[in-house]
Parts: sequence; structure tokens; C-alpha cells
Amino acid sequence: MSMKSLVLATFLMASAVSAEATLVAFTHEGYANGHMYDEDHQVVTPFSGRFRITAVGDTSYRQEITYGWYIDHLSASIWIEGHGEFEFLSPTRTYVNSRTETVGFSRGGIQGTDLFNDLVDSRFATWDMLSAIGPVTGPAKLRQWQSDPLMETSGGILRLYSGNSDMTFTVAVVPEPATLLLLGLGTLMTRRRRSLRGIRRTFGVHN
Repeated sequence: MSMKSLVLATFLMASAVSAEATLVAFTHEGYANGHMYDEDHQVVTPFSGRFRITAVGDTSYRQEITYGWYIDHLSASIWIEGHGEFEFLSPTRTYVNSRTETVGFSRGGIQGTDLFNDLVDSRFATWDMLSAIGPVTGPAKLRQWQSDPLMETSGGILRLYSGNSDMTFTVAVVPEPATLLLLGLGTLMTRRRRSLRGIRRTFGVHN
């Protein structure tokens, strides 16, 4: 896509954002062991270290569930220590369970299964996902990364292995969604170009 086309597309998308919409940026940080697989499910590179999931959602898409709320992400990416950052191609969401006072990161949609959750804090009992919160840090769990549907990223199929990890959870409210779209789409295009160049070098994935 040319720069002129990108600017036009960004302008049209930004114009379509409701004046009532507010974007929120979710960050889930932890520690994990895992592997990145290519399309043939061959192990490319094992890793062990810190990771950071960054996702953006729109509060106008907030959905109510039993004892809480969730927001499907407009975009999400994961940074893995020593390997770089990769876009999630599989849909994801962030949710809060008011009854158990927990938050988590999961596959997208109302039936999306848990991936990183069980961070407990009393503030989550009344948090409605419409305001900033955190950073909140405490014990959490990695779950179900090896279950279907597999989690696809721009670097391949990602699997983090189930187990305990501390989580640091932060939410920032972004008051100007059009501005974020202008910045975010440009960043996304840059990341995708870098990913295409770097996947072979970093993980040995073949097209």
C-alpha cells in the first residue's frame, strides 16, 4: 500500500469512528516458556523469558457476560524477550469477572477460552472496563495455548506452556480514537514489513 493510499484509508477509518467511542489499551505482562511453530507445525525456536501482550479495544464494543464484561480487541500483539514483537492474527479479548475479582486475556468472542488469567484484585469487583486501571501485579496462570483454535501470529503459531506466572495488568484510556488510528495504522504497516523481513531471520520460517 502506498503512503497516499494509507493516509486515505486511515482518514476514512478515523472518520467512521463514533464520537462516543473511547479506545482502551490493555497490557498483560508475564513470564513463559513456549515455542513458535511454522505452518507445518514444526518447532522453529523454543524460548523462555518475559513477554508483553498489548491490545487495543473500543469501549462501544463492550459486551456483558455473567458476572462481568469483555471487549474484543481491534488489534493485539505480543513482544517476546529476545525475539521481538508479533501481531496476533487470531481474534482475542480482555475480560473482567466481578464476582471472582479477576481479569484475563483470552481468545475472542463470548465463548473465547482463557489464555492468561486469574490475576486477583479487589478493584476488579467494581471495574467496568470504561476507565484506566493499574498497574496491578500478582499471581496468574497461563492456560490452553495448545488447544484449538491455535493462536496464529505474524511469526507463526504461538504456544505458551500452561503454568503459573506473575502478571502485571495495565489499562490506559485513549480519549482521541482518530489520533490513535492515525498512529496505529502507520505502526502496523511498519511492523508487518519488519515482520516479513525478520521472520525468516528470527525463527527460520519458510514461505
